[in-house]
Amino acid sequence: MVYQPDLDASAKFYTELVFLHCNPRHHSIALFGGSGPRRINHFMLEWNSLDDVGSARDIARQVGTPMVIDLGRHMNDHMVSFHVANPSQFAIEYGWGG
Repeated sequence: MVYQPDLDASAKFYTELVFLHCNPRHHSIALFGGSGPRRINHFMLEWNSLDDVGSARDIARQVGTPMVIDLGRHMNDHMVSFHVANPSQFAIEYGWGG
């Protein structure tokens, strides 16, 4: 998610220069109008198995990585995932099964 002060100009920029979708499952980048922060909200890494996601969550909790969104399931594609904070002030989503 990327907040943009001029949604029309941003949509024109991205649709004329890059893909908004890399596959039919979900978005590659989402643009939102409004006055939110002008930075990346999160990006997702998709793992090979549900066990990989569980192990990554266990490790993150053991080392004290802040959870932004704990384990859950996407409503649209049923991806199981969680989000952790990172020092660059955006989240990393770890998921499987979308």
